[in-house]
Amino acid sequence: PTSAVDETEPVDATTVPEPIDTTTETTTTDTEEPAQVGDGNCDASPESRITVGMSVTVQAAGGTLAFRANPLDNTPVAQLPDQVILPVVGGPACRGGYRQWQVRVTVDGVLRDGWVSEGTVTRYFLEPTQ
Repeated sequence: PTSAVDETEPVDATTVPEPIDTTTETTTTDTEEPAQVGDGNCDASPESRITVGMSVTVQAAGGTLAFRANPLDNTPVAQLPDQVILPVVGGPACRGGYRQWQVRVTVDGVLRDGWVSEGTVTRYFLEPTQ
């Protein structure tokens, strides 16, 4: 069985996008400001090793990582598979103790920006690749 590494939702294999496309073409302009969202609580997060503009690899130990449309959402819109590489396009934002980063990935054929957790105090879910 596959295990989810994010804090709330079990894995549903029907929501795992296939294939994952991490195209980094942007659709925003230089004048747009990223939305500042979250509850401000990053207490359960590890020391951050991520910055906007870098790429990260999902470290889900063979499972998946929850991908949310908004860092305040409880329900993920998809589950991202282990070892997929994602460009970081925004963040951070905190939710329920977890530091979230905005990443870009194709889900169900649509290029989307969404949010993933960096990790817990004992484990990173995202590994910097550059």
